[in-house]
Amino acid sequence: MKNRISSVLAIALLSFSLSASAGDPPLREKYAVDWFAESCINNAGKNERIADWALSRGLPPLTDEATHAFLLGSAGQGWAATNDSGEYVIVMRADGLCTLFARRAEPQSTRTYFFEILNHLLPESRYSRSEYTEKKKLNKGILETTHFNIGKEGSEKVLHVVISTSDSTEGNYQVAMSTMFCEKAPNKALQPTGCAGG
Repeated sequence: MKNRISSVLAIALLSFSLSASAGDPPLREKYAVDWFAESCINNAGKNERIADWALSRGLPPLTDEATHAFLLGSAGQGWAATNDSGEYVIVMRADGLCTLFARRAEPQSTRTYFFEILNHLLPESRYSRSEYTEKKKLNKGILETTHFNIGKEGSEKVLHVVISTSDSTEGNYQVAMSTMFCEKAPNKALQPTGCAGG
């Protein structure tokens, strides 16, 4: 299952990159989603390939302290990226969780392009999909999080994809996008918000 999805993603991502048009989103939103697709979606569940991708991009590694902070105390690896479009961080956990953070990105433009990329790479015509969105009012704006469980019918492995966006520019990061493969017990639905409880 993992190999099949990864192979399809690699081909689809290449074809999508070649077909980019003048209708592309603003640069920082495009960088955030494209880098997330290249690193976390295309290499989902394969930490060595994510590390190779970061190396090929020349991204400087985060310190262990910074990585632990982004992973809420868990061990893993992380890289920082800063260019004319903005500041980004990519972290991966030992269990395969991969997340990209974007310091500043317009929420709606990011979500629109994210859904476009996701539909291109993992179309509903080929993969089953469940979707769940929740909104939370925080002291500094609204946090909107959408969860996807994507996989083949009958498979015990599902790719869990998440995008969280904040409309506040006062926090450290406005956008976070994650992937992780989840094991699903036979004949049981996966929890809409993640791998736990399957």
